[in-house]
Amino acid sequence: MIKGSLPVAVLIAALLVNAVGQQPQSPPPQQSPAAPGSRPQEEDEVVRITTNLVQVDAVVTDRDGKQVTDLGADDFEILENGRPQQITNFSYINAASPAASAPTRSGSKCSPRAAASYSKGRAA
Repeated sequence: MIKGSLPVAVLIAALLVNAVGQQPQSPPPQQSPAAPGSRPQEEDEVVRITTNLVQVDAVVTDRDGKQVTDLGADDFEILENGRPQQITNFSYINAASPAASAPTRSGSKCSPRAAASYSKGRAA
């Protein structure tokens, strides 16, 4: 009987040594709540803006039907619902493409045009 109990005693001793030798796993450190207004550096700041860009094409001619080509943004006024809008982009386009052509009073096509754009919207 003693011979058979020796392996059992060794096995029990080994299990006890193994159980005592292990340390309990410590819980992960808790993060303190961030103060209002502060953000972790890992997060990217996201800014969302809603805007509408409105393009206005104009072909300006004098009384004789000749194009006026020396106009600038200050020579135009854009109104939306009776309120003046700021012109953010202005360019004179001299293109021969049909998309750039506009009929004149005489019915002929002219290619130079002035294009003005303005933005409307607000930050979301």
